[in-house]
Amino acid sequence: MKNTPHIPIGRNPGLIFCIGLAVVLLSLTVSVPPVWNTFIHLWRVEFVASLFMAVVLMIALFRSKVDNFHLRIPAIEAKLLILPISAFIFWSALSIAWAPSWKSAMHHTLIWCEYLIFYLVVRQLLTEPGNYRKLLNTVTLCLAFFSVLAIFSYATLLVFGSTNSIGIVYAKYGEQVNTVLPLFMVSILRLNGRRFFIALSVFLALWLLIFCSLSRTNLILFAVGMTAMTGAALVLKQFRVYRRKVLVMVAAAILVLIPLHAFSLLSPTPDVPFVSRVGDSAGIDSSNNFRKLMLLIGFEMVKTHPVVGVGADNFGFEANNYRKVLGANSPDNPYLSEAEDGIPERAHNEYVQITAELGVVGVAIFLWFIAGILLMGYLGIKQRSKMSPYLLASFIGLTLFLASSLVTSYSFRLMQNGFVFFFVLAVAASRSFKAVNIEQGSNVSFLSRGRLKFAVSTGVCLSLLLTAYCVVRVSSVAITENANATARLDEAIPQYRFAMLLDDENPEAPYFLGLRSIEQGHPADAIPYLQDSVRIGKARSSDLSFLATAQELSGDTAGAEQTFEQAVLLYPRSPFVLTRYAALLQKNGKAERASETLTRARTIDQKQANSWWAMITISPQAAADLANRRPDYLQLMDLKPQDSMYAVKAEREILHPEEKLALTKLWDKVGSQ
Repeated sequence: MKNTPHIPIGRNPGLIFCIGLAVVLLSLTVSVPPVWNTFIHLWRVEFVASLFMAVVLMIALFRSKVDNFHLRIPAIEAKLLILPISAFIFWSALSIAWAPSWKSAMHHTLIWCEYLIFYLVVRQLLTEPGNYRKLLNTVTLCLAFFSVLAIFSYATLLVFGSTNSIGIVYAKYGEQVNTVLPLFMVSILRLNGRRFFIALSVFLALWLLIFCSLSRTNLILFAVGMTAMTGAALVLKQFRVYRRKVLVMVAAAILVLIPLHAFSLLSPTPDVPFVSRVGDSAGIDSSNNFRKLMLLIGFEMVKTHPVVGVGADNFGFEANNYRKVLGANSPDNPYLSEAEDGIPERAHNEYVQITAELGVVGVAIFLWFIAGILLMGYLGIKQRSKMSPYLLASFIGLTLFLASSLVTSYSFRLMQNGFVFFFVLAVAASRSFKAVNIEQGSNVSFLSRGRLKFAVSTGVCLSLLLTAYCVVRVSSVAITENANATARLDEAIPQYRFAMLLDDENPEAPYFLGLRSIEQGHPADAIPYLQDSVRIGKARSSDLSFLATAQELSGDTAGAEQTFEQAVLLYPRSPFVLTRYAALLQKNGKAERASETLTRARTIDQKQANSWWAMITISPQAAADLANRRPDYLQLMDLKPQDSMYAVKAEREILHPEEKLALTKLWDKVGSQ
């Protein structure tokens, strides 16, 4: 093995790398209160992963003094895979020049640099015997750990019932499972005796992670993957020896659902969450409509910037600006009813998001990358006599990932998902090029020792830059949380300002400073902070309502009206926004426009509009009384979005403190009787 090409990262590089990879994949389990959530970009895995890759590369540089230090890859692999990834990184970096958020464009560039580094390291590790098994076991066992948590949550839901949030927590792991599962199945099929049944139990755990997540996309893709692997076992010669074992795995996957749902017998109201999920037509329609809305917003971006896009990773930051364009052009579009109480972060379609962010040039480069994967697969699979089951399984996994990218918000946007994809891609490349006999010889390209050292040093710097980016962003959030916990506003203000200075794309710092300024009786001071928060992207209807309240309290009723003119463009089918706008118009003496706007709100949803109107113009208590007496009013807790209901309540208490005082006296009187 002396002449085996490698980048040295220790005496046992495979084991060291797998330990670090496990830490990356399991990093989401480490949650020390308070939970610091950064805006748009998730920092936890990226921080650990970038630090891990920097350490790996630094060890490689250190070991290069005593080890053979070189990198060899087939020239055709460089053309089909490495070159398009490099071009994609270059174009992403170039978009920093025109992106509204240059930090986001830089973030996207660094993420893909990490993917390329990860791929090259894994690709070299796979040339050493035993490393494939270590890497596969690392990924599957980490996912199995999450499956235990998902199964426990699902069983608890069956027994006790509660708000079903399992999908929100565990659906993001489904893409990883479906991508690696075909490879894991092949490994299981090659085992016998006790080892087969141990591996089968891990397989069932991964299947239950998919099932318990209640994700329709993941369930469908899992079924497709299982069908493809079963069909291969029944048709292809290389797989026929595994037919019985494949059928055992299929049967076990079906039967394992029986003991899982036995927990429902302990519940006084037995229910099957999966059945409820499939039968939830309203929830499914809302999910589909949200995806359609994101597609329409993406298309608006493409129409405006067809060649270069809005900038890498800028979709979330620019979504509201292009939603306004859509709202102005098509105010009756039913999909504009969605996402009033949330912040759109991703397009839920990787290909549309890439096109929106990087234009025709960017998506063409990405399609070049996909075409390279397909051609590599074709080159390997056409050598049927030399094709291994691992090659076919890896391409099934890659296909499932790329198919999932059509409808998921995760895909390459979650770094752990990208790592699993590039691990499977490295396996596919190693098997494909081995099948066509171009792993060695004149078709192999390589970097000289000096150039490789420079490349590795650059990789260290890029990894540490991503680490620093994560540190800065999460530090801003942590300082904001500390400011929120500071009782005196005058003592909290320097902390809020430092958080904003540290990260000017953290909307929470100006938002909470604005809210606290209103509470402390300084509405004029709150306006620029709330405007800044909205500009960054925190522009839910409740957020715009607080901004309008600050403007009203400071005497700027015209400014409040303008704020809700923008809100109507964002949410033209929101009964709350239209009713709140009508109330502002009426207050500003524009009775005719107010009546027209209120009529439009009632046309969309009469009950909601009536309750909102009573709550905004009379009082929350009056709205609650009317809802109890009249069928054309809605109960306050049924109003949507709930965030806006609480915002109106808080605003009424600020604008009309006598209402809160009267309610307090009433409760005191009731309590004394």
